[in-house]
Amino acid sequence: MRKSLYMKDDDYRLSFLHGNFVTLTNLTEDDWARLEEQRLSPLNVSVHATEPALRRRMLGNPTAPDIVEQLRRLGTLGLAAHTQIVLCPGVNDGPNLDRSGRDLAALYPTVRTISVVPVGASPKLEDWSLERDGIELVRPEAGYARTIVGQVRGLQREIRAAHGVTVLQCSDEYYVTAGEDVPPARMYDGFPQYENGIGMVRTTLDDLARTKRRIARRGCPGGQGKYVVLGCGCLIAPVLQRIAAELEPLTGARIEVVPVTNSVFGERVNVSGLLCGQDYVSALGGRAPDCFILPRTSLDYFGKKFLDSMPIEECEAALGAPLTFATQWSEVVRILERGPRRPGRNDATNGAFWAEERESLPAGAAWVPA
Repeated sequence: MRKSLYMKDDDYRLSFLHGNFVTLTNLTEDDWARLEEQRLSPLNVSVHATEPALRRRMLGNPTAPDIVEQLRRLGTLGLAAHTQIVLCPGVNDGPNLDRSGRDLAALYPTVRTISVVPVGASPKLEDWSLERDGIELVRPEAGYARTIVGQVRGLQREIRAAHGVTVLQCSDEYYVTAGEDVPPARMYDGFPQYENGIGMVRTTLDDLARTKRRIARRGCPGGQGKYVVLGCGCLIAPVLQRIAAELEPLTGARIEVVPVTNSVFGERVNVSGLLCGQDYVSALGGRAPDCFILPRTSLDYFGKKFLDSMPIEECEAALGAPLTFATQWSEVVRILERGPRRPGRNDATNGAFWAEERESLPAGAAWVPA
């Protein structure tokens, strides 16, 4: 596997530089001093629950500090945080979710965002969690997902009335699983937790609408008669299959969307970004398209390797057809028109603030992180 997967990442420096979510349970006074001195903000913090005893149980850490007090301390230093609640059914949902959402929203603007995301785990981790902590890691079913979407909407109304911004966001996975429409773009406040699965479906749908208008104006030169295969995670596959059916008559191309089961982390891990090269080879082999189009999120920052360290070239050789990558439907249409190309570095992989910092520099200036 990719080397970074073997590194314990509960490190506030990685949180600032790479967007990793950390727990803040291992900070020393020297760490607090460094945070203040170097202005390491925003951090990305896994909260899960603001009730101290419940959070300690979920973290398996009986000495974990009160996270609300820690976030307040960040605020006194002029620092901010993006937070997440990984929801385990029957553990930190229901009234606990209401309490956590309200406690964190009360800390705005120190707490800039709160994401509610579903727990996902491999079978081995599920067994380990149940044995060690008595916490069963259950994926959301449709009825449960609808309950969470409704509960979050109620909290969002409260928070927007108080602060004028949404702050609390619900994972795309809950909307897709529930069969609910995702909110409009304005509700995402600039998509600060996009890479945590918050707003990806909305940006895809908005990009699709723009792409269809563009095709209506100028057609899709080069798309006629092309056959492409799109591989993706099982969660989003039904949505992408419906979109592909809309685009086929507009582009003149055959667009086959194939759901890819995660054989490495387990089939319950169903998002595209955690698929490995060997997963794509197993699921997509035996087809002969003009090219295979895979999600850019399945690759590393440099656009060279999958999570299992399989290089693009090895996957391409095993599939027997050109391999290219896309993030949005507009990119798929460009591939139909211009052919496949190798991906470059991922400008957004380290969080939006990296891109914003770069854009704010004078022309020709170099940017070096603290």
